[in-house]
Amino acid sequence: MVGILRIGEKNISDLSREMTLDRATVAYHLGILEYAGIVTSEYQMLKAPASKGRIGRYYKLNVDMLNKALEAFHRLYPDDPMRQQLA
Repeated sequence: MVGILRIGEKNISDLSREMTLDRATVAYHLGILEYAGIVTSEYQMLKAPASKGRIGRYYKLNVDMLNKALEAFHRLYPDDPMRQQLA
């Protein structure tokens, strides 16, 4: 989910489709990430042509908070083998 949001903001339907997960699962995890400050959201007009002026919630990555979380994780686990892959 974080990888997809690194590319740009998405609504829950887009994320659900790209991750091939149901909307409830995606919404649950977005809620956790938003509570932690790693993801932010705002309501916007839906971008799909068939939406006809409907409003949806778009999520985007808070890169600063993600970096702080990763730094804290690396302080706790300095020998983590995934460290090189995330850099």
